[in-house]
Amino acid sequence: MKAVLFAMTILMSCSLAAAPIRSITVKGEGESEVAPDFVRLSATITAEGKDAARTKQDVDRRMRQAVETIATFDIDSRDITFGGATVEDAVKYDRNDNEIPTGTVVSRTLEVRLRDLSAYEQLVQALVSAGADQISGAESDVDDKNKLKLSALQRAAENANTNAGALAESLGVRLGAPLEVGEDKLRPRIQFDQSRVDNPQMIEEIVVFATRRGIENPLLFIPKNIRTKATVWV
Repeated sequence: MKAVLFAMTILMSCSLAAAPIRSITVKGEGESEVAPDFVRLSATITAEGKDAARTKQDVDRRMRQAVETIATFDIDSRDITFGGATVEDAVKYDRNDNEIPTGTVVSRTLEVRLRDLSAYEQLVQALVSAGADQISGAESDVDDKNKLKLSALQRAAENANTNAGALAESLGVRLGAPLEVGEDKLRPRIQFDQSRVDNPQMIEEIVVFATRRGIENPLLFIPKNIRTKATVWV
């Protein structure tokens, strides 16, 4: 009798494992937007001359002026990054495209993170007056990108849950726990069902793709909020 009960238990377990899993697949989208913490920009100082040492001295002098200018804007030293000096041969080309040495080109760069966004135009003008030859790479940014990404992900998951709940209610069924979560697509249903049978304790996985938008031209630059979007399939 015990052998019969044991055999029946095995048959019932196999039948339950082979039963198809009913599921609803939905897409959730979320976006998080915050004001930028700072504006990042790069200043380049360049000089060309026949004497490399004097040319470098000129660049160093103007770099010191730029640093003194930055100090008047109450910018923390941790928000200033200095690049090393670049020394290259200066050349011109004759009518036959042959290179003719003309001296040396020396350049140095520094990167500034300005947290007082209202002072952007004043800083750019001050750096140019101090001797900067080029201002580039203007971009809004935040200190904690991960926090922004997680916020967008949470909203995407909430949106997916709302969509799934609406579908389940319309179909007159009860919504259970998520079976799988992914960024672009879910695995084929047959393969997923088999993995559920083989490993009922499978860990759910959440993947998110985030992008950040900015403006490159400092002359046209207007600091904008930082936006991050997230998409999940459940």
